[in-house]
Amino acid sequence: MTYMGELEELWKTNRRRKPTVVGPERARSLRGPDFVGELHRLWVLTKDERFKDAIRALAQYDIIDQDGNFLRWMPPSLAKLQGDLEETYVEAVHTLMINCECSRHRACAEMAARSGLEATSFKAAIKHLDLLYSAYLKASVPRCERGRRAVVESKVGKIV
Repeated sequence: MTYMGELEELWKTNRRRKPTVVGPERARSLRGPDFVGELHRLWVLTKDERFKDAIRALAQYDIIDQDGNFLRWMPPSLAKLQGDLEETYVEAVHTLMINCECSRHRACAEMAARSGLEATSFKAAIKHLDLLYSAYLKASVPRCERGRRAVVESKVGKIV
């Protein structure tokens, strides 16, 4: 078996060991535009600002887009943890490149295998780490919320 084949087997093993996050999930049958439309209808009928505020909150937390469709959403606390984890991955890839004197591709493969990074395939996990590393090199700082407020404000204006 090749070295990359061994790393892929390690990735598969480590991926299975990851704990799953258990929590309340949105019903699959719930459609964002229908939900937002119902909140809007209730606001019009009752003149209760809480319905309008609910739509604003959904937009401000990036739970819906400007058309009312649900987006992939993560609570802010988990989003921060995800950002910290990504930064750790990038630092680990960089350390592997320096200490092992290996290529970026190989360092990404090592990190993907060791971490069991969630992806559809081992190659996708390597690509994800490579893209993360590139993004951090370009920004030279961890991901941040640049411009996010302007996007949220524009969404709220379009929805309500």
